[in-house]
Amino acid sequence: MLKINTAWTNADTINLIGIETELQYLRKVYQAYINYTYTYFYDKPDNRIEEIAPHTCNAGFTFTPNSYITATIRCNYISEKLNANSLYPIIDDALICNTKISFNSQQNIQWFVDVRNIFNTEYYHSSNRNVTAYRQPQRTILLGLTWHLE
Repeated sequence: MLKINTAWTNADTINLIGIETELQYLRKVYQAYINYTYTYFYDKPDNRIEEIAPHTCNAGFTFTPNSYITATIRCNYISEKLNANSLYPIIDDALICNTKISFNSQQNIQWFVDVRNIFNTEYYHSSNRNVTAYRQPQRTILLGLTWHLE
């Protein structure tokens, strides 16, 4: 049986046990990274703060073939976590990927296409209320122009 602490009190101290690791590959044309974080939050020795995902992982890759073009892809993984709401006791894990391609001109102007949540992953922010009320952004496509003043 799943036991969830639904009593809310103000905690004067929150403790954290965790580890974070990262690998990077940096070259002129290619850059890549991956990192992993494990966290265990608690306010009392046997009272874990459950609404914080224990596992997260991020990875990204950037390709810059010349000074005019940059392409990136980034992915973020958030593990399953418990929720204090008894109607929605578990919040599913999620993998969210984003990509951006930008074109830089000689006049300090950048054109870009930015696609967020490429796979239209359905994921939620935890809450002690109805979790479905906190759905995070769906697929979003941004077309943009920026002008860098010097």
